[in-house]
Amino acid sequence: DLPFRKQVELFHSAEIIIGVHGAGLANIVFSENLKIIEIHPPKEIKTHYFMLSKALNVEYRYIIGEDQDKNDNFEVNLSKFSEILKQLGI
Repeated sequence: DLPFRKQVELFHSAEIIIGVHGAGLANIVFSENLKIIEIHPPKEIKTHYFMLSKALNVEYRYIIGEDQDKNDNFEVNLSKFSEILKQLGI
């Protein structure tokens, strides 16, 4: 766990954030000129960070994971992920 001040500093200086949907992405409120890729578990697609990104004028993309097994593990299709990176100019 990072101290709050360090989290703010990291997100403020970040150019791109890639993360699984969850509370950790809320720190995008401290970012400027950010690109974000949100990874959604296959059975839990929510629009929280899409809406926040829109309000913050953040460049947002998402990818939905694919079921791996009955234990809620999932994978990300690398071809689709690579396409998102290209769309963002990365």
